[in-house]
Amino acid sequence: MKLTNGEIFQAKEPLGKLLGERLPVLVSYHLAQMALKLNEQFQVIEEVRRGLILRYGNPNPKDSSQMQVTEDSKDYLKFVKELDELMALETEFVIKKVLLPTEVDGKPFQIEPTTLMDLDKFVGVSGG
Repeated sequence: MKLTNGEIFQAKEPLGKLLGERLPVLVSYHLAQMALKLNEQFQVIEEVRRGLILRYGNPNPKDSSQMQVTEDSKDYLKFVKELDELMALETEFVIKKVLLPTEVDGKPFQIEPTTLMDLDKFVGVSGG
């Protein structure tokens, strides 16, 4: 499956939330495998993103040890262009969609739609 860096970056937090849910062992196992494969690429993306912030950012007025890029930064447009290029890069992964159950322990499995929005390419619903 081809994924953009942007898709991987956006899926990090929702996938983490899903990993914290009580799910059948095989579903949990497949989600954990997927997370491990994606995490390596996420770390590369995050390292490059931080580098861009260091290059184009300014010290945060509230905490000078942190850098930030704001719309009024002199190189804001350069930053946005390079960040967009980074997020558009594609990588091929050997992963399959994980099918989430509709029930866990006889109760409906519920998760917020906002958590699932960024996971569309990664998960589906069994029987649906």
